[in-house]
Amino acid sequence: MSSAHWAHAEIRRLRRLDAERVAGAFGEVAFVGSSVFREWREMRDFERDWRALMRRRGVRVMNRAFGGSETRDLLTYADDLTRRETRAVVYYCGSNDVSNGARAREVRDNFVAFVESRRRVSGGKLGVVYVSVIDSPQKRAWGLSDVVRDVNALCEQWCAENGPSCAYVDLSRVFEDPVTGALAPLFREDGTHLVPSAYDGVIEAIEPKLDDVLREVLESGGDGEGDGEDDDAFLPPSMRR
Repeated sequence: MSSAHWAHAEIRRLRRLDAERVAGAFGEVAFVGSSVFREWREMRDFERDWRALMRRRGVRVMNRAFGGSETRDLLTYADDLTRRETRAVVYYCGSNDVSNGARAREVRDNFVAFVESRRRVSGGKLGVVYVSVIDSPQKRAWGLSDVVRDVNALCEQWCAENGPSCAYVDLSRVFEDPVTGALAPLFREDGTHLVPSAYDGVIEAIEPKLDDVLREVLESGGDGEGDGEDDDAFLPPSMRR
């Protein structure tokens, strides 16, 4: 079942934060999706994890994920998840869809619809990083690994066909042994969510792809990049030099 009926509190929180922020000259990167991303901001210092990239590219990195979301929920609340200042979206969603019986093409189609709607808002200058659905212990126990692979293959193909402003991140390298396929001990007891240290590998997988996408979008869009010396103004006060 879609989470939209109980996600209102989290969406209200995002709206309240937006009301307190003033749109500025800096672009934004929005991490959107379900609880794997949402819990990142609760278990770790999310902004500090992305400090180097924020300084290097002169962008804010925002965590706009909400727990329990399916891909259709991101479509429902799309206007609350990105703004015109958004220069790139990092997308992790589809795990809950798969658990609830969705077909792979439905997940892919909702992902593409989300990207297209956000590009209309941003005037077309929007980078996209799709982060693969994790074939977690829960998915394996429920016999859903084939669906996970199908979802990821379809989304990887779409990213490959849509130019350098799109990238696919394969998280299987973070969580699976490349020879045996055995899962690393990076999951909590529920077999779905991650322990805090798991995000180290997630960062290593995402950052180079996101950096390439931002370079493409910022250079082609003429927005420029931070020079690493004078662009601390967009960082939270506790993170400035």
